[in-house]
Amino acid sequence: MELLNFVIRTICLLTFPSSPQVIQEYDRLIIGDWILVNIELKYESPADSIEMPFSEVGSKPGYTFSESGFCENKLGYFNNDNQGNTQFLGTETKYRIQGNQLLIFDLANNIWDRYEVVKLDSKVLELTLNDSANVIYERSNYKLSPQVSFDQIIVSSSGCLGNCPVNNVIVSKSGEVIIHNEHYTKNNGLYSSAISSKQFQNLELKFRKASLKKLNDRYEANWTDDNEITISLIKNGKIYRTITDYGYQAPTELYWAYFPLTFIDQRLPLKDLPKRDKLYIQKIFSFEKDNKYIRLVKSESFYLVNLLRTANSVEKKFVEKYNLHAYGEQGLIKATTDGRYYKIRLEDHKYVILDLGYNFLQQNNLQVRRSAKVDNRQ
Repeated sequence: MELLNFVIRTICLLTFPSSPQVIQEYDRLIIGDWILVNIELKYESPADSIEMPFSEVGSKPGYTFSESGFCENKLGYFNNDNQGNTQFLGTETKYRIQGNQLLIFDLANNIWDRYEVVKLDSKVLELTLNDSANVIYERSNYKLSPQVSFDQIIVSSSGCLGNCPVNNVIVSKSGEVIIHNEHYTKNNGLYSSAISSKQFQNLELKFRKASLKKLNDRYEANWTDDNEITISLIKNGKIYRTITDYGYQAPTELYWAYFPLTFIDQRLPLKDLPKRDKLYIQKIFSFEKDNKYIRLVKSESFYLVNLLRTANSVEKKFVEKYNLHAYGEQGLIKATTDGRYYKIRLEDHKYVILDLGYNFLQQNNLQVRRSAKVDNRQ
């Protein structure tokens, strides 16, 4: 009898693809993470199919479907406003199963995109993209390492030969968000905002899915004039990991984790930081001494810059061990430090001394980077 019932259910599923049983099964099977692995051309030989990655850019399309009827389009949605500025509409949208079709709401065009489900099982999602091609996704079963709780996640963008955003973002476990938009952003300036603890946990989860311990320190394209993203993860008041991605060559999951943060200013209400929170220093490229230097990447620089923003002003004599290669609003500025105290010359030629409370170089073991001084500064 059990065998007969199984045969009947199977015949129903095959004969009536839009039956409630099929829809219910699709609803169950689609939950989870999916990454695009192949574009199959219908009217060409199998050799003409496109196996991912099909471009030099490291990121691939993908989705995360949840039981709530929401999904995340990993590459997000964009459109342009009347001034030609790029608007980031976010990554989260709605979806539903209707018959043998998957419907995903397109935030950019305000329409439901319809895809015929060719195949959906525990491993593969195959959809009809158009009359000439199918797209094939594979389920991602992430083996997550034990959770690492971060104090802060910092993402900085260098800009490119074009209009790539130049900005810095610090997102803290406390919910505080600090944004410094420099160029080619919708809102240039220094701002604060906030996110919920759940949103921060979701950010941490995305970075865990990127298998942080297996990542290289640097990913680099073999061309010039592209954007460079740097990511610094802070744990227990120290730099836990810094990763550089030049030309978007990092593994897909890392791109999925950091890319929405580069546009976070467009998804949050922004508040101008008070004048008392001004940045005496906006960029720190290196600590320099005896024709040697200790260089910071952009996200590490913004981490230190933000620490100095909230540091106490003190009257203190100290050994000015390092010169800083640093810039403020007025351009190149004179600043010295021993790692803890920072003496900065202001526009009126007076000095302010800021106490970080600890030695930044020692705390983050940055002395190991000390190397020969070079002239090709940023």
